[in-house]
Amino acid sequence: MGSIKFAIWFLAQALTVAGYSDAVKDVRGNLGADRIINLPYTAVTESVRSLLDGFEVDEFGNTNLGTDLRLSSEAVAALTLNGVEFSDTTEEWIQQFERNFENEAFVCQDSAEACATSADFFLQYQRMDAIHARFDNISASSPLASIDSIGSSYEVCRL
Repeated sequence: MGSIKFAIWFLAQALTVAGYSDAVKDVRGNLGADRIINLPYTAVTESVRSLLDGFEVDEFGNTNLGTDLRLSSEAVAALTLNGVEFSDTTEEWIQQFERNFENEAFVCQDSAEACATSADFFLQYQRMDAIHARFDNISASSPLASIDSIGSSYEVCRL
């Protein structure tokens, strides 16, 4: 399973100075009524895209089976009502998040520079300062890479 946006959002909220807060470890509570589904590629049609346009869709990533999406219970009900084939994988995702919270090595705990230069950089969750340090190191060591800004981004977090 590869998680993208939700995992980054979820983990960004999860980190405290002492580790993970108990409130954020409550994966089920933080997910609320939302569901995580796997939508097979064969089910991704124009009519399904149009149907989902009316809802907030958070794409987690893709597997060989299809696209993983976080949807509201209303969006899942609409898919069901329209006979769209999908698998509800919410429990599997919750179990994966809980395993990650139990694994102290899941998040690089070293300094930003140590994490940025680690051979395990892509095997661990990295904090934003380590990601910035990695980019800075790449741009400093290559004439082909540079750091520039093309605008601003804003992150909305639900508590």
